[in-house]
Amino acid sequence: MNSTAPTLIFMAGASMESVTDDAALAEALAEFAHVVWVEPVELDRSGSTSESKHVPRRRRRTARSELVRVSPRFSRVRTFVRRQPRSVLTRTLARRATDRAIGSALTELGTTSDAVVLTDPVGRFPVGVGGHRLLYVTDDWVSSAPSRGLSRRAVLGSIEVNCSRADTVAAVSQTLALRLHLYSKTFDAVRVVYAGCTLPETGFETGTDTPSSGSDASRRTCPAVFVGDLDDRIDYDMLDAVAATSVNIAVIGDRSPRLSSAGSARVDALLSRPNVQWLGSRTDASTDGYPVAKHEAATYIAAAAVGLAPHTLDAGTRARFPTHTLDYLAAGLPVVTTELPSTRWLDSEHVTVAHTPEEFAAAVSALACATADPEAVASRRELASLHTWSARATLILRLMSLYRERLAGATTFDAERQPDRAWAPHVRRRR
Repeated sequence: MNSTAPTLIFMAGASMESVTDDAALAEALAEFAHVVWVEPVELDRSGSTSESKHVPRRRRRTARSELVRVSPRFSRVRTFVRRQPRSVLTRTLARRATDRAIGSALTELGTTSDAVVLTDPVGRFPVGVGGHRLLYVTDDWVSSAPSRGLSRRAVLGSIEVNCSRADTVAAVSQTLALRLHLYSKTFDAVRVVYAGCTLPETGFETGTDTPSSGSDASRRTCPAVFVGDLDDRIDYDMLDAVAATSVNIAVIGDRSPRLSSAGSARVDALLSRPNVQWLGSRTDASTDGYPVAKHEAATYIAAAAVGLAPHTLDAGTRARFPTHTLDYLAAGLPVVTTELPSTRWLDSEHVTVAHTPEEFAAAVSALACATADPEAVASRRELASLHTWSARATLILRLMSLYRERLAGATTFDAERQPDRAWAPHVRRRR
């Protein structure tokens, strides 16, 4: 491995296949460092029945791991256990197995750790792994624990332990940074590292069919686009109001497996409308709906006229950062959204905030019929370029005093453009 670049352990809260901000951030960090992506433990479904039959119970393997070199600067560690880690004992054993897997991976890679970034709600910093420890809280994990299938008590315990062991604590929004002090009193300051976006490939002209020579009528007749998972955090009153205006809507995203019965009924009603086209998952593999590859999703977004970001207003969503708002701006689209604290932080004329379904629908209808303005498109992309994942990766490395020049072969970007926009004042606890 390149000895001039730091080695960073990224303990994620989801797998690489998931379309998450964790994966986007880790890929951006790989432009500056060697990233070892560590996934949450998985249940071993390899079906090694022969071993189970012929090996005594006390000698059977309780866990196994694998290391995959995804690229020269990105490695993936997966840990498999024989039992689902539900109890305190099995969770402890799973964490020990993960620690061993990380140690084995570092040995095989011939390197040592310079830093650990933890984004797993119920994860722990690995034992015996050195370097700066940064806890990055990307959501209100406590309020969203039930929707994730997690115990609030377990999540609170993890936050308390990890805050006491972290060198730096960061949150994805200032609201969440303030709220963290209600969950733990073991640290003095929280840094705010907002979520980022990925700039689309050049050559896309918003509002036209140019992204793909094979664009069909369905793409051309969907001026409004919604990207994101269909879960209970979406305000379906807003989407229903838009659908009632006969504006065609392209919906790109999976149905959440933990969608409530009331939410499931709302989703069924929305997707049954003739002017709503559900395109399924944003990834190549989908368990629900029709798969849509990433480039296909980008094609629909580029052919649209307005992006929709209707969030419910509750404790969980107020602490989130509206990532898809940045994605729409990066594609050159204006955005209609509901009011969130982080949306106010963006403070952009290209983001329209609606407070009622009627306001939301009226704003979408006006933008859907408006003629594309090349100067406005360029201004939106310029705004998004200030908030790329690469800029966020630079900020995180600076927080850990590990920032160095980009590795050779990485895509160029202007890392110094308005860096202070990603910062917020310290949030200090009273002593």
